[in-house]
Amino acid sequence: MRPKPNNVHSLLLSGQSPRANSFPEACTAIGFSELCLLDLELMHHFTTNTCMMGPHVLDPSVFRDESPRLGLRYPYLLHQLLALSAFHCAYLRTELREKYLFHGSKHQAHAIAGMRLALTGKMTEETSFALFMTSALLMTSSFASHLKYPHNEAKPPLAGMLEIMALVRGLSAIKTTTHAELQFNVLDKLKHHSGSPPCWKALDLFKTQLTILQSRISNLTNIDNAILALLNKGAQSMLDCAAMPATTMTGELHVVFTWLSILPGDFFNLMQAQHPGAMVVLLYYVVALQEVETQCWVLEGWSAQLTSNIVDILFPPWTGLAQWAMSELGYPSG
Repeated sequence: MRPKPNNVHSLLLSGQSPRANSFPEACTAIGFSELCLLDLELMHHFTTNTCMMGPHVLDPSVFRDESPRLGLRYPYLLHQLLALSAFHCAYLRTELREKYLFHGSKHQAHAIAGMRLALTGKMTEETSFALFMTSALLMTSSFASHLKYPHNEAKPPLAGMLEIMALVRGLSAIKTTTHAELQFNVLDKLKHHSGSPPCWKALDLFKTQLTILQSRISNLTNIDNAILALLNKGAQSMLDCAAMPATTMTGELHVVFTWLSILPGDFFNLMQAQHPGAMVVLLYYVVALQEVETQCWVLEGWSAQLTSNIVDILFPPWTGLAQWAMSELGYPSG
């Protein structure tokens, strides 16, 4: 009688990834530690699953092929790749969630430390590309880890979003360390090879409503003119993102990801202070986020929880300015 194959072989034949606790004892007996096997599992999961799951701001083949190859020379990229894979496994396998979250958090801490060190060294085209890829993965991981899997001290969605914005603003320093030609080469490598993805049908309406919002902000009375100027500055930066050509990203993806890195610092300070006017502008961001979250697991649930959190902060006249966004987000008015 033919012996029954062990669970790892069965999983390989079925095309599934082995679970972290399914490795035969023989694996650890011949020199493979449990952590080593877990990292191998995460690498396999990343190249066969996570990199294809979006958000499709980049060609998935760049993540699948380039990231692991570069990660062998730039450990911070490898750490962040494994971190995102671990967060994805935590999302998929609730019974092992804590284990994956712990492992992912450790890898992400190593990635951030490595990036900081790399930014102090000599910048080459390859280093620039590795840093760019790491920052893209880190931005994605920040969404994955904040809302879906709160740690012992769960934060309100708005606090989590502001933390992500602060992180992304820090990552934008990478852009200032690279020469213009290196940035061009990086962006060229990240273009979709299959043409531009479909555009958000309501993008023109979104841009029109942002313009209307700017006009209504300017017409407010009894509000400091400097504050009104900052609010319009924040809305304009979002409008600029929405108007970017849909070559590597659609308009809504530009709003969701690019706006976080280019929003003006003084406007961000207003957001951190939870100024109601800044919250109105942020609510328009949530409209774009709602459109994108169905495309990517890391964004699931953000729009609904952020909407509820933000609306609770608003009061007249700001509530009136937010009516269109609230309607788009399915939040009852009045």
